[in-house]
Amino acid sequence: MHHESGRPLCSPIREFMEARFHADLSSVVLHDGPGANAMARDIGAEACVVGSHIVFARPFAGNPGLLAHELTHVIQNRLPRGVDRSPDEVPDSVEPDDSPAEREARRVADRILAGANAGTITCSLNAVARTATSKAVENLISYSAFDWEVTKAEERQVLTLLTGDTSPTNTFNDLKKANMLEALIQRVDGAEERLELMQVLGAKLDDASIDSIWGLTVILGDNYNSGFLLNISHDLQTKFRALGLTTRAPAFNTAAFAHVIGKTPTAAFGGSGATGLNPSTRPEIPTIDQAAMAAGIESVRQKYHNPVGDLGAYLGSMTPQDRKDQAVVLLKQPVSSVVPFSYLGNVPSRADVIRAAAGINNLHGPAIAAFILAEQRDQSANEDAKDYQSAVSVLTYNSSIGLGQVVVSTARKNDLFSDLLRAKTLKGVFGNGLFPIHIALLLASDEFNIFAAAKYIRKTASDGAAMTAARLPKTVAKWPGVNFAAYGQNSRNWPDHNIAALGSEYTSTPWDDRLSDWGDFVLEAYRDVVASGVF
Repeated sequence: MHHESGRPLCSPIREFMEARFHADLSSVVLHDGPGANAMARDIGAEACVVGSHIVFARPFAGNPGLLAHELTHVIQNRLPRGVDRSPDEVPDSVEPDDSPAEREARRVADRILAGANAGTITCSLNAVARTATSKAVENLISYSAFDWEVTKAEERQVLTLLTGDTSPTNTFNDLKKANMLEALIQRVDGAEERLELMQVLGAKLDDASIDSIWGLTVILGDNYNSGFLLNISHDLQTKFRALGLTTRAPAFNTAAFAHVIGKTPTAAFGGSGATGLNPSTRPEIPTIDQAAMAAGIESVRQKYHNPVGDLGAYLGSMTPQDRKDQAVVLLKQPVSSVVPFSYLGNVPSRADVIRAAAGINNLHGPAIAAFILAEQRDQSANEDAKDYQSAVSVLTYNSSIGLGQVVVSTARKNDLFSDLLRAKTLKGVFGNGLFPIHIALLLASDEFNIFAAAKYIRKTASDGAAMTAARLPKTVAKWPGVNFAAYGQNSRNWPDHNIAALGSEYTSTPWDDRLSDWGDFVLEAYRDVVASGVF
């Protein structure tokens, strides 16, 4: 074969195939002389590809399907992991018939015979996977002649494989070298499956790998949801592993505590803190109610407003045991997360997340829990829906959301997610910060809300350490036991009146000496949390 120079594609065929492949095929050389025939037959192939050379086992008679198949392999050879050898070198091996590269070549040939273009060719030739997971994933997301889509069942198989993968970095590298990352993102395209994929990948891969996948989501125009969930899943689980938050919450049945949970959409203690139902999943508020609230109709507004009214009367309507039970219901449930699959089955309890947030912010668990319990006692299912949906609407209202009822603008202004998210993630898509809709989504997620509330409590407390009785005479008159200097210490050292005074400042402009009864409501919640024994 040393003297068989071969021949290029004739112009009509080359032009036809170049239009179908959207590729330059001028370097393709066909070999079908005796030496070439012998080489192809020796490895058991009807035809084989070496670099840009197509070698046939018999004189080529112009079979368009066979040519399209082999031209696909030429294109695959141009992708990473391709080879570039002289035409008289025998290939190391022939692709197995069920390999991703062969399935892709059959798909392309069938498309061209049907009059269509080749489409994106993603699988490189001789892309042998190093891990069992990457090999299985490549097969599941590759196309074959009569299988031009990845089914929902195959998408679920891919997710199961990736979730249980013990060598995720190797699998990622295999898929990347095989040019199958883009196929993975494009072809696992069910609405739920795509978001689950982003969470699983985010949880398991390192920073560099995450950045590569994020870049693909941008190119594919899907960053708004997929890329954001990828990044927050990665940042969250990286941080939680560092904090030791890797233990699944013990099973907890809220049915045994139904007597303290609000039973109607407008009832107190009926929001996410009591029910575990994420605010982002609440049914959409009826259009007629939205219009009525926009028009200022008070009777409708009250359906979506704070349900308690008289704080003292509400607490007085419950027994001490009921109040403790509310604390237990709030704290022992697993977190309700917008990225649940990032936990890979090990979703922690709210109490454990509160402990972690407390440790970072020089607080103790009961202090953070008290603020959250007070907020959730005055929260209904309807208010959860209104708070979240108004924040993510076209008008992007500046509402308070989630367990700690953190205001969207407060979270942004005070950088309340920085304990969990990388600076790169916080910069957002365009480098000028997260969109309000993304902030709202984070606040709807228990773990992000807990850390945001804890950071804001610590900031407000630290600001309070600089206050004096002379500057805040009304505060001292209402809570004479307050010790401003103690705010600089861990909250376990605060007098009770420090909890009450800080509670009053949490929901208003801090340290302006304008007081409300909310501070005492927070103090009672603190006592109930302590009495519950959860911490």
